[in-house]
Amino acid sequence: MSESQSHGGRPKSWLGVGVVFLGFLLGGIGLVAGPAWILFWVGVAIAVVGGVFMLATGIFEDVVLAEPVQQASGEDDPDAPKLLEEASGRPTRRDAGELPHG
Repeated sequence: MSESQSHGGRPKSWLGVGVVFLGFLLGGIGLVAGPAWILFWVGVAIAVVGGVFMLATGIFEDVVLAEPVQQASGEDDPDAPKLLEEASGRPTRRDAGELPHG
C-alpha cells in the first residue's frame, strides 16, 4: 500500500503511466497520419521504455486494496434471500404457497 494511504498512487507510478500513454499516443498518431512509420516506431519505443520503467520502479506494488468485505452466501443465514429481495425490490425465491396461481 502506498505510504500516504490514499488511492492516488505514487508519483513514480503516474510518471510511468504517462510515458506509456505518450508512447501509445505518438504511435496512434503515426498510424493515422500517413502512416508515418518512423513516428509509429518511436511511439512503440517510448511505450516499451515506459513499461520497463514501471517494472523497475515496482508499479504493481502500488496497489491499494480496500478492507475485505464478507458477503453472505445464503447457506448460513436463512434470511439472506429475504434481505436480497428487500434490497433489489425483486423476489429471489418463493415457496409454492407464495405463488399467485399456486
